[in-house]
Amino acid sequence: MLSLLSLHTIRSRSQDTSAYQEIEFSAAAQWSQRQLKANREVIIIGDFNSTPWSDRFRQFVRRCSAPRHMPRSSDLMNSQK
Repeated sequence: MLSLLSLHTIRSRSQDTSAYQEIEFSAAAQWSQRQLKANREVIIIGDFNSTPWSDRFRQFVRRCSAPRHMPRSSDLMNSQK
């Protein structure tokens, strides 16, 4: 079975929005862990308002228990300019 989460996190513009974005990433990671424990495959897509090389995004990927099939950062599409 496959579980899909479409996520659009808030843009981190201030201390408050940064804290809220951390809550969003944490909730998504917890959701991912629950799905994996239920033997489901997980796909999380969306606008994370974060670059793939940012500390917050890397921590999010680790907390999601991302499998070895995680795409390389060069494979990720992002809108950062």
